[in-house]
Amino acid sequence: MNAAPTARPSRLRLVHAALCFATAGGVLLFAWRQNHGATVGGPLSMPKAAWLAFALLGFFVFPFTLWQNRRLSSGVRRVFGAVFVSFAARGVVELLVLYLTRDWRCLYGISHDAFTALLALALTARARPATPLDRRALRYVPVLLAMLAVEAYFAWRFSLIASPAQGIYFAANAPAFQSLNHLTVIANFATIIVLGWFSRLVRDDL
Repeated sequence: MNAAPTARPSRLRLVHAALCFATAGGVLLFAWRQNHGATVGGPLSMPKAAWLAFALLGFFVFPFTLWQNRRLSSGVRRVFGAVFVSFAARGVVELLVLYLTRDWRCLYGISHDAFTALLALALTARARPATPLDRRALRYVPVLLAMLAVEAYFAWRFSLIASPAQGIYFAANAPAFQSLNHLTVIANFATIIVLGWFSRLVRDDL
């Protein structure tokens, strides 16, 4: 008896997987560059490189994928579209300020994290989920809020040690950042578990 044919992954699921792999590869390349002679921003510890990858996944890739999922209602998609656009705009501004000037401050990033959290909460309250798919997708909102809180906390802790005004943008593998790097390792493991859980939850919805 022939086995039932395996369903082909949807185009959106393939795009999501491709973006995840591209993000991981891009961050590895970036970390190598920062730790082998880059003059802008300083060295980058491996825990912080991993967190950077998770932040890009959590604030860009996952919201983008959910936004593009046309099986979700418009109100639910609007939540994730707004989050993606918010971070895309920040990314452009932050990169320009960081690499053309030294005017970026940790408070700017913390303020943007708070703004995006409030935006996500406001749009979620108006989303009116109509299907189980909608409700599963909206389970990402608490994940997003938790990651925003962690990112804001890390930015605050970084600001107590160094400053972009000094040309230092990243936590290095140095004694001054040891405590922050240890906390980042814990956050990384927690994020792996949570993102893995959510990916499994919505795998068949994409």
